[in-house]
Amino acid sequence: MDIVDAIRQAEDQLTELREERDRLKNRLDTVNTEGNRLAELVVALREAAAMFGTDEQKATLEEAGPSEVPDDWSSTGRTVAALRAVVAAERPVGPSDIVEILRTKGRTDDTIHLVSAALAHLFRNHKVGKLGRGQWVPYDKLPGVSTTAPDDSVDRPRLGQVFEGRTVDSG
Repeated sequence: MDIVDAIRQAEDQLTELREERDRLKNRLDTVNTEGNRLAELVVALREAAAMFGTDEQKATLEEAGPSEVPDDWSSTGRTVAALRAVVAAERPVGPSDIVEILRTKGRTDDTIHLVSAALAHLFRNHKVGKLGRGQWVPYDKLPGVSTTAPDDSVDRPRLGQVFEGRTVDSG
């Protein structure tokens, strides 16, 4: 084998390795995406169980201890990360506190404006609530909020409906 053949052989092997690396990278991206989706599902299901589960279900989850979901916040959605920050704080927090929590978890692109938008979405969906001006807590930690499943047989006011002399709005 002369030097030209050796170079061609090495280049071919290098090309094969790069192609294999790209295939593995794509597979890793797919696995990470699916893993993040499942981690978010576990968080959401645990939150639902904590808020609306039976006493037996809550006791079972408490005995099981914390979730085995990895502590990787960098690839979760901003809204889920903001919710996780509010829950993790275990005290009322403002948007700037949440941004700081997210930064400690490796999320450096989350600005106060983006976090505020995420909080507004979470508020509309009854995931977080306000305790005073700009202080957020998980919805189930609000005073007077029931942690049992809502009774759909109860007639509740709807958006735009007049209730106790006021028109019901979303915020």
